[in-house]
Amino acid sequence: PKNVDIFPLAEKICRRAYGIRVTGCKSAKDRTSMGFTLEQGQLLVNNHNIDRHDLQDILNQFRRNGTSIENALANTGIKAYAFSYIQLRTFPEYYRAQPGTYGNVQT
Repeated sequence: PKNVDIFPLAEKICRRAYGIRVTGCKSAKDRTSMGFTLEQGQLLVNNHNIDRHDLQDILNQFRRNGTSIENALANTGIKAYAFSYIQLRTFPEYYRAQPGTYGNVQT
């Protein structure tokens, strides 16, 4: 699995210091979308009394119906993230796009 443990730590440090942090990948849509939707979901859980057990459902909704999938459509002409099934198996669970939202898309 990818080592992404630094991301939540950086998010907390920047938020507490009223700082700025940027998350990006090479095309700034697929991995970036997984990262910022996870951060949004964690903010809901931590700050708005949302049950942690609902986090995966929240992530699925953000990723299926939010602006990030629309950005993928605008950039590639296909409403899907550019991940393969095998590639997603290497991602930590909360960074995985749900079935039906990814495919072999050229970026």
